[in-house]
Amino acid sequence: MKSIFIHLKQGLIALILLTSCDNFLDLDTPNTQLVSAEVFEDKKTTDAALLNIYASLRDNGLLTGNNSGMTYLLGLYTDELDLYSINLLGQKEFYEHTLSTRNELVLTSWNTSYNQIYRLNALIEGVEKSTLLENQYKQTVLAEAYTMRGMLHLYLTQLFGEIPYITTTDYLQNKLVHKTPEKEIYERIEQDYLVAEELFLKGTKNTSKTRLNLTSLKTLKAKYYAQTKQWEKAKQHANDVIQTAGVTLEQDLSKEFLKESKSILWCFSPHLATGNSLETDVFMLKALPPAFVSLKPTFVNSFENGDQRKEIWIKKLNNNQGTWYQPYKYKAPNASSTVNVENSVVLRLAELYLIRAEANFQLSNFREAENDLNLIRKRANLPMLSNLSQHDLEQAILDEYKHELFTEYGHRFFDLKRWNRLNELQNSIPTWKPFMEKLPLPEKEILLNNNLKPQNDGY
Repeated sequence: MKSIFIHLKQGLIALILLTSCDNFLDLDTPNTQLVSAEVFEDKKTTDAALLNIYASLRDNGLLTGNNSGMTYLLGLYTDELDLYSINLLGQKEFYEHTLSTRNELVLTSWNTSYNQIYRLNALIEGVEKSTLLENQYKQTVLAEAYTMRGMLHLYLTQLFGEIPYITTTDYLQNKLVHKTPEKEIYERIEQDYLVAEELFLKGTKNTSKTRLNLTSLKTLKAKYYAQTKQWEKAKQHANDVIQTAGVTLEQDLSKEFLKESKSILWCFSPHLATGNSLETDVFMLKALPPAFVSLKPTFVNSFENGDQRKEIWIKKLNNNQGTWYQPYKYKAPNASSTVNVENSVVLRLAELYLIRAEANFQLSNFREAENDLNLIRKRANLPMLSNLSQHDLEQAILDEYKHELFTEYGHRFFDLKRWNRLNELQNSIPTWKPFMEKLPLPEKEILLNNNLKPQNDGY
């Protein structure tokens, strides 16, 4: 695969289909590439350019629900999923903790993410220069683009450590880009989020759950502030979202991942109007033994007795050869469906209660942290926590993250890493080593640009 920086040299942006559409249900990835200032002088083509980037996030790279996205790969990498296929060689390296610098899935994740960032930068530059687009509309589009740019860089630095922070389409500037120090990366992410927030406040109000808006931005900011251990700000932003009108914790767990769920903050529309989530396709056990993956029995057995998340979000299947467990948060088939009932949920309200609990714990507000955990536990039909020791409360928070957010965008990996507890995976995964908290930088990228050296430790 060509380096993303080779793509930059060509100065071509795979941005739009020149068709009229109101959401990216109508969009395919374009076969043609276009650079034209005229793209950003018309609302319909600007919408097409932006919505095509949303479609790219859904179908490729870190956030996709297929077997090359974070949900799948980091589920194998941690203690959530078992792999059965002997043909998924790239995934096998994640599962067996034998990742090489030549792993194609790592390279694809890197290149796809930077391709998406480049397209966002092109969109930002084009919209900012536009003289015909209405101002409020421009600000909303720019807010979405800045939000996505910050989010992608955050995921990349959590996975790889120091990475280039790209804010331009200038090939000469990007060609031999250096890695950005992590402290500066986080500062730039925050700046992108702050710019986006100001733009959202000035722009056209958007309440669609398939588009980023002020509420989903505040959610991403809460995640960012938790990641950077700015606990007062993490608590404030989580609280702001929890108190947002029209957003409430869905009490019926069987409805949590339906597209009408009141808990959803941001989700991806499916490729087809009658489609559903990509996650259903990759996790559905169509035969036994499983052809690809299933949940680890040790993970399933870690749930407390009576936890309704285990009953509703995990499907048990067995035959005379054994018993296996399917992630069952998404239940509707995708390709064969005749109606759209589920979308891939990227952000949902339950995570904000857990972030607020974590922030309160770090701020020594232990009883407030318990209260938030109890709101999550109550709908799972679990007993309420009361007056836990500091040690037990810390473990309870991690357990709730584990059981609430499993097989969702690598949460298990990122949560353990934030708490400096990734090495506890050694208790159940003997092949785990401390250096594995970072993925290897793709060898092809380093060969094209020596400024990406040094390689991450251990590879």
